[in-house]
Amino acid sequence: MLSRRALLVGSVVGVLLPGSAHSQTEPKLFVLPKGVTSPQLHLTPGGFKPRFEMSLEGWLVANGAAVPCATYRELCDYLAGWAHQGDSASACRLPAFLTQYDASGQPISGIAVCPFSRAGMPPGELKPFDIKSNL
Repeated sequence: MLSRRALLVGSVVGVLLPGSAHSQTEPKLFVLPKGVTSPQLHLTPGGFKPRFEMSLEGWLVANGAAVPCATYRELCDYLAGWAHQGDSASACRLPAFLTQYDASGQPISGIAVCPFSRAGMPPGELKPFDIKSNL
């Protein structure tokens, strides 16, 4: 009976205390490489038509990962008013959208977030991406 109780207590403590098992489920921060694009659509009489493909190089995969504010200050400042976890002085958390990964754990499709102001896009701008369509 004592060994059964010890197993139960050990299991509960293992679940309640943060440890290495928790860190394995933490979403990884991914920066999209050169060549990943998103279609820019416009409305025509026949429906939506792609106008051009916009590069998402340097954008972050919006999978709920924590981002360091020292590197992504503009994005963390923007997200400060948004519901996020973490210490806003050192890290902020990206929004979490459905992301598909390949067998090696690399993202292949989902939503990307702009980390800096550039090309008329503010930090926090969201765009879909699908690496398979860029091959």
